[in-house]
Amino acid sequence: DPAARSTPSLPFTAPPLFSGAPSSHCPASTSDTPVGSDWGPFGAPNEILPVPADMALADLTQNQKWQVISRYVTQLGCPSSCGYMHAFVKSDEFFWTYSFGAAAKPAPMSWPTISGTGHAVGNTLTPHNVTWGNTPTSFAYQWVRCNPVGELPSCSDIAGATGSGAYTLQSADGGSTLRIKVTATNGNGSTTIWSEPTEVITGGGSGTFGVTSIGSLTDGGGAGYLDLSGPFAIGQTVSVGKLTAYLAGSSGASKLRGVIYADNGGAPGALIGTSNELSIAANAAAGWTDLSFPSPLSLPAGSYWLGFWYADGNGRHYYVDAAGAERFARAAYSATNPAPATFGTASTSTSNYSIYASYTIP
Repeated sequence: DPAARSTPSLPFTAPPLFSGAPSSHCPASTSDTPVGSDWGPFGAPNEILPVPADMALADLTQNQKWQVISRYVTQLGCPSSCGYMHAFVKSDEFFWTYSFGAAAKPAPMSWPTISGTGHAVGNTLTPHNVTWGNTPTSFAYQWVRCNPVGELPSCSDIAGATGSGAYTLQSADGGSTLRIKVTATNGNGSTTIWSEPTEVITGGGSGTFGVTSIGSLTDGGGAGYLDLSGPFAIGQTVSVGKLTAYLAGSSGASKLRGVIYADNGGAPGALIGTSNELSIAANAAAGWTDLSFPSPLSLPAGSYWLGFWYADGNGRHYYVDAAGAERFARAAYSATNPAPATFGTASTSTSNYSIYASYTIP
């Protein structure tokens, strides 16, 4: 229905944003649904006026505003399907207004822009100011991190990123878009405007895989055993610095190490890494405990098993009961040497341990 978005009785709210290119107010297809809304770099309009009655008629053959819009055939885009231009037939007209003269605060002539060689973590982006009216005497810059669509309400200041020079994309920027916020000041006040958002920054970011919930069941392990849960899938190369497990002490002190094995046809295969040794005091309270690796491990996309290498059977290891989630095998314990290079013949059980890997995306 090409007139589906022609509702002249409604005020014009912030335009919808669609997935795809940042700040895209146009759907890529008629099946697209909005993922947010945003007024753009100047923010919400600061002057809204009711339109004359003949511009708010539901009958588009009589609506004077639509009759004018329909003459600009090069601007209609897809008049027979998406009806985008119909969205401008509303009950109000809106404006972004600024005063000029001796008593006026700075007035922007456009909005800031951002240039750079790429939008991946480690690359640099450079902000560019605009021409201003009313003679600003100073400028302040602030980089802001926004959601993947770039909505201004989602943006938050990046601590310390306040210079007018190049900004190096950080790991924390991964999965987000960025804007530059410029504030111009003169003796009459200040005005702030934003750039359009960048593309979504690739690389960087962090996450976990494994079991982050606390199981209600516990076991005591066994001296000289490898005991794993999995497999857990990751979709890209990640760097893992530690495992975190929910553990407690028993009547005697306990020692163990964390291990990661690659999946091999639904069972643990090759060793990826062995953590430093962890000591658990007798009767230690239950809690999340880190099992750190001597150096970060690089894991390509794939599936992995996470678990323990027990020095004894004195610990308490929390798990969720899940059929087929556990693989265990004998392996003489060492406090310093790595676990066996291959897991070997495994036995199956039901302990899905409360253990997960924390990762960053290189």
